[in-house]
Amino acid sequence: MSTRLERIQSERVLIFGLITIVITNIASNVISEEVAMYVGNFIYFPLTGGLVFVSVLLLKRLGTSGKYGTSWTSLFGFSIMWFIAEMTWTIEEIFLQIEPYPSTADIFYLLGYPFRSEEHTSELQSHV
Repeated sequence: MSTRLERIQSERVLIFGLITIVITNIASNVISEEVAMYVGNFIYFPLTGGLVFVSVLLLKRLGTSGKYGTSWTSLFGFSIMWFIAEMTWTIEEIFLQIEPYPSTADIFYLLGYPFRSEEHTSELQSHV
């Protein structure tokens, strides 16, 4: 029974987080385009940072060997590339105040795709 209660509580936290992000984005877009730019850029730090954190935990807990080792390693590589890309984009847009398209962040976004592809491929192969 406690596992079901924990699941319901974790789902509530997830739903609350998603609703908070949606309301924050809508409110910032209503206020002004500049506020929306700042909110949009800074909201990605905890999201992509959370992905990096989870991928590090998975790597430490489950390791790089075994059935899904390549998948966890690839997820980590993907999350690092996208976190660097988000940071680069934000620095260019907010602090350097340059139009970040095309930008150096695009390089890191593109470098993340092979990791993501490898993650899916290795996960599919482990089910065969």
